[in-house]
Amino acid sequence: MKMKSAHLVPLSAQAVEILRSVQPLTGHGKYVFPGLRTGERPMSENTINAALRGMGYPEDVHSAHGFRAMARTIMDEVLNEREQKILSGESIIEDWETAKVKIKESVS
Repeated sequence: MKMKSAHLVPLSAQAVEILRSVQPLTGHGKYVFPGLRTGERPMSENTINAALRGMGYPEDVHSAHGFRAMARTIMDEVLNEREQKILSGESIIEDWETAKVKIKESVS
């Protein structure tokens, strides 16, 4: 629910394939990333932030909230995928190896 109304997000065929492939690991619960204490709630932002800290990322470098913004920026500015395509759920990256090369080139 978002703003007290259903918030539906269409998924690409690739996203559905990924979700189905991890289902044996995540189970048949409501969430792909369930909370640690109960599967009745999603994993909290604090859990993700704690994992980032455990991997050595300080608070001023990265946060759980930053992943969405970072992915959108990389898709738009590095991979030249326009926002309309990103939001529509169209197939964005057919060749992941090409995408990785583009990302490496943009960092160099």
